[in-house]
Amino acid sequence: MDYHQLKLICEKVYNISLEIADLIEKKAYEEVLPIVSRRDNLSVQLGQMLKSVPNQDELPEDIKELILNIKNKEEKNLEQLVTIKQDLRKQLDQTTKSSKLISAYSNEIIGSSLIDIKE
Repeated sequence: MDYHQLKLICEKVYNISLEIADLIEKKAYEEVLPIVSRRDNLSVQLGQMLKSVPNQDELPEDIKELILNIKNKEEKNLEQLVTIKQDLRKQLDQTTKSSKLISAYSNEIIGSSLIDIKE
């Protein structure tokens, strides 16, 4: 096992996770998707490398710590995205309700006038 290569990939994944967190904080959501794709590719490589390690307990401490940091950062990013999604869903639902009310009242006003134009 090439521990140097493993550590390098772990560092890249962690740095990308930090970058994603920064973009979430800046509300630059459209920039997150391409970075997530890059992180996913590296995560697949990382997973394959970790599968080749017979005993995960034998990994060097710095790599174990990096892996733990990656998991923690990714969980936090996911929690933030779920919260954002829930907030957006609430806003969308509220906007939909408002739009329906406006539409209903505008149809009612147009359809029934207080003054009969024919008179």
